[in-house]
Amino acid sequence: MKQRFIAKHKKKHKKIKFFFLFLLFCLSLCASLRFCATLQLEGNHQELLDILLSHSNSFIAKKEKSTFLTKAISYLLQIDVKRPSTLLYTGYQGVFQEENSQKQEVISKEVQEENSLLLHSPRVYIYNTHQKEAYQPSSFLEYSVSPNVMLASYILKEQLDKSGIPAMVEEKDVQAEVSRLGKKYYYSYTVSRQFMETAKLENPTLEYFIDVHRDSIPKSLSYLEKDGKGYAKILFIIGKENPNYQENYAFTKRIFDLMESKVPGITRSIYEKEGAGVDGVYNQDFSPQTILAEIGGEENTVDEVYNTTLVLAEVLKEVIG
Repeated sequence: MKQRFIAKHKKKHKKIKFFFLFLLFCLSLCASLRFCATLQLEGNHQELLDILLSHSNSFIAKKEKSTFLTKAISYLLQIDVKRPSTLLYTGYQGVFQEENSQKQEVISKEVQEENSLLLHSPRVYIYNTHQKEAYQPSSFLEYSVSPNVMLASYILKEQLDKSGIPAMVEEKDVQAEVSRLGKKYYYSYTVSRQFMETAKLENPTLEYFIDVHRDSIPKSLSYLEKDGKGYAKILFIIGKENPNYQENYAFTKRIFDLMESKVPGITRSIYEKEGAGVDGVYNQDFSPQTILAEIGGEENTVDEVYNTTLVLAEVLKEVIG
């Protein structure tokens, strides 16, 4: 009888001990998450975040179902896990508040109104023959962002628009059209050419055509740090089998030289390509003012791509303006 009582007492003691340990774990987890709520996204640019929010359909992964875990995270961090764009502001705290939701609506409204005005007379056509070329997310906070070369295109457009140079980004899906036609990946340039021709017909004011890519090289070759700021190095490609070769080269060289004068080392080179196994034209026969720019590599972060694109936009403003 006494042994049964002792065993029962020990069992009860274990339950109490387990309960207190579990409670301590929960409190520690809550404290840790609350501490994270005070952290800021390193290298955060409010303008970049606004662009991400404005084009959230392109870059933000959607989560349709709520689970106990997502509800718990939403409660503890005061974020909406089903709307991960709320993570893109400067910290966790307050991103679930009404004022930020209102701000996002204002941003979207402003972008829509701005686009409706600018698209009447765009001068610059920005496109991505390989739209799925992706970059490396720079922190945990960007776990829901899928940054690719289209992000660089949107940044470039926003900066050119602000400079008074109306621009447009091609949003039609190149790879979807390649697949629909039953073609292989190399056919992407043919499809992007068709999109360019359509855009020119619909927007006769277009004068400049910029194909933005991302290279496949290690970060040791694609990264530059200057004055404490990181940049994704940019490479320009010229097709030597293009009848406009000399004019294209002169136009690209001017952009190349200006970028180097502003941030020495930000460019890699002007790579001239021809021969078997390469395109050799890259749609540059469409206009003497067509360029192909490879911004960074797959290991470059959003911040680095952003910094380089700002320099490119500044240079284009001088060249075009």
